Amino acid sequence: MAKSANEDGNEEIRWTLLVQDIHGMCAEIQVPQTFQDSFDWNSCIVKGEGKVYTFSHVKVIQRTNRLRSAGLFSLIQSLWCSHDDNTITSDTGNSQIVTQESGSQDSNSSSPPNFCYVLTVQESSHASLCQDVVFSEGLLLKPCAFRALWDVLHNKDVKRERINTLCKLLYCRIIGPSAVDELHNSSFELFVTDSSLQNATESEGPSDELLGYVKIIGKSNHVLPPDLRQVPRTNYAMTLTAKQLVVTVQASHELVADSYSVIRKAVTQSTTFHEESVQQDILDSLTNIKPVCFPSLTRHSCLGYVYLIEAVVTGVVEETACCWLVCDTCGNPDITVKHGANSQFFCSSCNRAVESPQTRTHLTVLVKVKSFPDAHVKVTLLQSTIDKLLPVSYQDSDQGYDIEAVLGKQPGV
Repeated sequence: MAKSANEDGNEEIRWTLLVQDIHGMCAEIQVPQTFQDSFDWNSCIVKGEGKVYTFSHVKVIQRTNRLRSAGLFSLIQSLWCSHDDNTITSDTGNSQIVTQESGSQDSNSSSPPNFCYVLTVQESSHASLCQDVVFSEGLLLKPCAFRALWDVLHNKDVKRERINTLCKLLYCRIIGPSAVDELHNSSFELFVTDSSLQNATESEGPSDELLGYVKIIGKSNHVLPPDLRQVPRTNYAMTLTAKQLVVTVQASHELVADSYSVIRKAVTQSTTFHEESVQQDILDSLTNIKPVCFPSLTRHSCLGYVYLIEAVVTGVVEETACCWLVCDTCGNPDITVKHGANSQFFCSSCNRAVESPQTRTHLTVLVKVKSFPDAHVKVTLLQSTIDKLLPVSYQDSDQGYDIEAVLGKQPGV
């Protein structure tokens, strides 16, 4: 899914399909969100990859090129087969078959096109699956190849390109409105790892040069599966397939997810677009990865990455410390008091009474770090850490908490 401007200049959410005809011509079909539940477009979105369809009554809105649509053409480039590749894929049920083509392809298929049509779906548009039609001549779709993160980070010969990878999620950070409301769009950061990075850190140990994980950054959280857009986000151990990520700078421990990237939950048998089928043995190898040993914080640590801090609390930033109540079901902080015979809280998101509101606390502490004793370090604690540091009684008190209950404690951060 991606956010784009419609004909009125307003932003809207839509699905994007990349299609190719028998002559090798590519086109982008934009499917507005209002059509996603119709039978033909839903089946095309969820199960259509690699299958042959007839699209009728779709509207041409523009002809674009490499300069105007760099992201689209980098996607086409990543999927394009050269004469040397000479492979195609066909989808038969639940398995993908890779076959080799004999003979040569048409001369116009040796290089990606220089232009592409952008189409949009309207009320009269239809997508019909061609059950018995199989063509390979001119079909230039490469089979999906997943790459190990270690190879991606340390392949010095690779220029800016797109890659696919299987990984295990360590942490998800949403930045913006959907940090508290998944309906709004926000940028995000995913911290992920795989067995190749874990094997490297086990042999050499984590360091600033070898973090043991990679950060995936994106401007639109709509490319994420719903589990990671929901609030609160707790499923940090899920296995993901991340396709069409952009490699920008080598050895930076950072990959980019743009509007043409697809990040899905890896499962043995997919049922929705946001899931992708993966063989059980491959899924087990990622699920069974040992807990990541993060590198310790040092003077060479990079901004925006995750590190291990062994520290003792030496002070509290009282100016920013505060508490508030949230809905115990959805986490919505905008709950109101309904006055009456039995005054109670009411959640506008759940549209129901909140019988047991939960306390949320913002707490920033000053710590002395074991690995970096000369540094002055502030740490904004997670709610789970705060709950461990402070006594349970503070949850039921509107008088705050005693600072002495925090000093000298060792937060697990």
